[in-house]
Amino acid sequence: MRVDRLLREGDAVEHANLTFEVLHTPGHERGLITLFERERRLAFVGDLPQGGMDNSGNWLGLFHDVAAQRRSLRRVAELNPAWEFRGHRVPHHGADVGANLAASVARLDNIEAALLETLGAKSPISVPNAARAAFRALFDLEVTQPPGYAVTTVLAFFIDLAQRGRVRRTDDLEWESAK
Repeated sequence: MRVDRLLREGDAVEHANLTFEVLHTPGHERGLITLFERERRLAFVGDLPQGGMDNSGNWLGLFHDVAAQRRSLRRVAELNPAWEFRGHRVPHHGADVGANLAASVARLDNIEAALLETLGAKSPISVPNAARAAFRALFDLEVTQPPGYAVTTVLAFFIDLAQRGRVRRTDDLEWESAK
């Protein structure tokens, strides 16, 4: 696909007499951006808030970098947007914007807690088995073959936890508590 212009942090995009600031908000994907219009406090956040107030209740999300996802959610929340326009689902406005961003951070916390609890009960564990356990713990769902997004998400959590010294990968490419 041919693009006319690459967007980077700090660039401005003008459209319909509005000027949007480009904010690099990685986590879901490395190159994810948010377009923010300061005067009206409009935030076009794409797929950044996953698992917020209107999540499906049976989906782990898709995160490539959990630490960046947390930072990006908090960064957008600090802008105090009046409106949040997402890649999927309905827009939020007013107090619902902050509540939705906070719910997205809480979702990250819940996934992490479920994975750590799983490791406490069964360690070492493979990424697919950890994804199955997360679906069971978080949504009371039995998943025989975890979807690719769930495996990606669980691996991203394990990498983040390993960087913080909480888990480690075994020689057999499974994960265990670092205690």
